[in-house]
Amino acid sequence: MNGKIGMRAFSVLLTVLLVSVVMPAVSAQSLEIESGSECDMEDEKLVKIANISLPIMGSKTYSVDSAKYDRPMTKEEFQETNAGYIKFLREQFGDDKAQQIIDDAYAAATTKAMRSDATIVRVGLYDMYLWPHLNTVPNTSKDAGINAIFLGKTVDEMASIIKGNGWGSALGLTEWGLHGLNLNNMVWTNSPGSNPLGNHQLEDGSALGDRYHLVMIDGHYSSSIGDDWCYGNCHYEYWSWDDWDHFLYPDSSNVGRDHLYNALSDDASASWIYLENPSGIFNGWGYLFDMD
Repeated sequence: MNGKIGMRAFSVLLTVLLVSVVMPAVSAQSLEIESGSECDMEDEKLVKIANISLPIMGSKTYSVDSAKYDRPMTKEEFQETNAGYIKFLREQFGDDKAQQIIDDAYAAATTKAMRSDATIVRVGLYDMYLWPHLNTVPNTSKDAGINAIFLGKTVDEMASIIKGNGWGSALGLTEWGLHGLNLNNMVWTNSPGSNPLGNHQLEDGSALGDRYHLVMIDGHYSSSIGDDWCYGNCHYEYWSWDDWDHFLYPDSSNVGRDHLYNALSDDASASWIYLENPSGIFNGWGYLFDMD
């Protein structure tokens, strides 16, 4: 998807030599609202964002050296991890056009360095530390950004619930997420989009039309809740037949986030969490869904 995210990272163990800091509990009244977040305080327990009033889950950010995380894929690795999607493109558009699309995607993924203002976000007091973006993502106004965290369910379990609400499996390029149980144990894991019956990427709509596209990343083992959690991004995009690529609609990640909330509002309780990743299409506020 054009203007979305880069695909430099692959699954390697990465180390950041920082000291962990215990984060105090944060109430809605004491929270400093970031500029442009478009939210109004209602009382000491709820915050209103996008006309949805929810409790707040606290978060804490840590600066990191982005060079430690920035390892581009080789062309062979890129083609291998996206083999199923490349097959889909060849079937739809023929070998020459499919190869052009893949070459352009690889170039976009590997020609820019990882953003220099890299931060890791800790989710509440959990041993969950996240890079709040998909892939390495250079500085851009079109960064989708992580906007959904699911507690109590794996990717497969979340997919079952969301598919039960009318969504289907999605095809797309493989995406990557960086996370760990502390700052010294961060690892990249992927969200494959090559399986037409897969669970990591879902859509409400059509890959070659308009769609809400959800990319989910498997969570690491947490001493708090085990393996039963995952996270990701939901955005609103369209396929351009002129450019042969996906493009993000204005306000894409805010609109996608709220569409996902509406799909899950009967299945989960939710809180707002500020993830320190605002962009031209996202205000930096995500949902934390408690699925238990």
